[in-house]
Amino acid sequence: MIKKLLFIFFAYLLVSCGGDDDTTSDPNSSANTFDVTIGYVTNHEVGINWTTPTQSIEGTVSYKIVLEGEVLAENYTNNYWDFTQLFSDYEYSGSIFAVDTSGNSTVTNFSFRTEITPFNPDCGNCFITLRTQTEVDNLPPYTSINELTISATNTGDDITNLNNLSNIQTIRKFWIHEATITNVDGLENLTEVGTCWIWDNSNLNDINGLENLSASWLLIQNNPSLTDISALTIGGEYIRFELNDTPEIILPNIAANCDECTISIENSGITNLNGFNNVQTLKSLTIDNAPALHDISALSNVNTFENLKIKDAPQLSDISSLNNVNSIYGLELNNLPLLSNFNPLSSISFNDIKFTNLPLLNDFTFLNNTTSLNTLNLGNLPQISNLPSLTNVTSLYGLYLSNLPSITAIDGLENLTAIEELEINSLVGITSLEGLNNLTSSSGSGDRARIYINNNSQLTDFCALTTYALNTTCYDEYIEPQVYSEYQVNGNAYNPTEPQMESTTACSQ
Repeated sequence: MIKKLLFIFFAYLLVSCGGDDDTTSDPNSSANTFDVTIGYVTNHEVGINWTTPTQSIEGTVSYKIVLEGEVLAENYTNNYWDFTQLFSDYEYSGSIFAVDTSGNSTVTNFSFRTEITPFNPDCGNCFITLRTQTEVDNLPPYTSINELTISATNTGDDITNLNNLSNIQTIRKFWIHEATITNVDGLENLTEVGTCWIWDNSNLNDINGLENLSASWLLIQNNPSLTDISALTIGGEYIRFELNDTPEIILPNIAANCDECTISIENSGITNLNGFNNVQTLKSLTIDNAPALHDISALSNVNTFENLKIKDAPQLSDISSLNNVNSIYGLELNNLPLLSNFNPLSSISFNDIKFTNLPLLNDFTFLNNTTSLNTLNLGNLPQISNLPSLTNVTSLYGLYLSNLPSITAIDGLENLTAIEELEINSLVGITSLEGLNNLTSSSGSGDRARIYINNNSQLTDFCALTTYALNTTCYDEYIEPQVYSEYQVNGNAYNPTEPQMESTTACSQ
């Protein structure tokens, strides 16, 4: 890098404009006057050339090149030079000395100014944090930024507006965290963000400035003054939307075809799902800990879910809006104490079912038409006295039964022939596993099985699993830092070892 010097070392250097040169000759020199011409000029490079001095009668002339008092070359024999690594928009002065073989010299001075570096609005490698209004106001007019964080500081220069950010169109990662702003006005031209997290902003009450935003992952969390985000639209080819720790809030509009959308609403004061009214397909919807939610009628137009989870919604008593759903790959209903009518689920095809903590669920007739299933997980269902009658299901990946106090027999599963994971825990009313007699193999690609049968206080007869135990293998599973056996039979009235379960004489007591 050419050093910028604070003064010129040579008193004879004169600044000229537009590439004009100034020649000073030694009266005894045989190398007389010559001209320097400025060639190309850019923001960081300049090229010059010069004529050969006249009356050069004492041998070859060589040159010494000086810029800003620094000698760049001596004994140089060409008539051109390229200056590189220059500062932009800077006035440079220099000299070319012509020296003959006798040591006589003449000098021509020159000057040039480099061009201004054009502003590049693409700041694709920038990692920018704005904590004060001054920093916001001084941000160059970027259109694209790699990572941008808007936060706060205790300097007294709190951010009050984002007006100077109006040029920004794309951001790869965008964080608004513990900021003092009340709105995001100024970001109306922001249309594309990879990841956008807006969290822990106590004063933020309006994000309508993001109405044109499309994000791959949008997180809105713990913004207690924010009660309306209906200006947003969730959709596109892929979107992950999380709404956490919010008061009662008006939801965004969800696109009709949101088959790549993963939406999670947790710890929210929502009372309904308005915003989902036009949705027809949805990849995943999770509602967890929604104490005021009592109305999901906005889901009435949905025909396909990949996954639907509704958990800890104590005011929800009606799921009739699911009548039009044809398929739910994975359904989880947990801790819905007022829900008693499950018939709207009767025409839906499932792959995975998990029903837990549903105190008013008293039968599974709505599952009678189920033709295929991957996993069935039932737990803490006090009124259930009979298991689902899955006469059309012959294979499961996993059957998980726990804390079903009214169950006295494993019935309804007689047609099951293959299963990989079998867990029966805390069924205090069963004495045998009759009903699983037709299990003969693992449903996996090999013979792997996991058998967890624990804390069934009256269970003494395991003989229904003898053939299954003979044809499968329970391996040890390493989960750092321990090794776990995939065969665990404990806390029952009788606890056979694996060889005893495989024996027709030792499988019961």
